Amino acid sequence: MNLRAFALALILLFALLAAFAALNWATLATPMPVSLGFAEISASPGMILLAFTAATSGLLLVYIVLQQAAALHETRRFAKEVRAQRELANQAEGSRFTELKKLLKKDCAAPRSAPIN
Repeated sequence: MNLRAFALALILLFALLAAFAALNWATLATPMPVSLGFAEISASPGMILLAFTAATSGLLLVYIVLQQAAALHETRRFAKEVRAQRELANQAEGSRFTELKKLLKKDCAAPRSAPIN
């Protein structure tokens, strides 16, 4: 499954959750006694679960943004390294051409002792 299909499925899932919450708002907002393990409070379990879902979604969104930023930073670093290596290779190639030019000038300037057949 590609990333675009996954993103569309995720958006559809959240839209369905929002529609479910809107249709059942009265039931979700009904306060009930809720046990926290060490204390009991009066709150709506549906609202607690919706808040937990929203918080988890927000944290996942922050995580995705941080991952994208890290990947972008690493891509830029690699591009900078490649650019530096390319410049180094170009300089080495230029020095080889300079050496070849000097060698050819020297060779052409030197008198030939025997003709080439």
